[in-house]
Amino acid sequence: MAVSYIDTALSDEVQSYLSSSPYFYIPANSNVTLAPEIAEQLQASNLSEFMQRVSILDWKIINTQRSAWIERFNREVQA
Repeated sequence: MAVSYIDTALSDEVQSYLSSSPYFYIPANSNVTLAPEIAEQLQASNLSEFMQRVSILDWKIINTQRSAWIERFNREVQA
């Protein structure tokens, strides 16, 4: 049932519906055409173009600093 749920959520039909008004979710399915409002905000005509422009997190670097950042966050923000 879980696999069926995920397959449905990622289907072209559901992703298209969620990427339009009032939701405007960025589709995870590359077969789905970006809604004009999303394309304008992302400054991309399709999902592939957008993904090529975004920064991908470098988890090796993040993980070396993660503990210190969490401690700093706890000290400065949660205090």
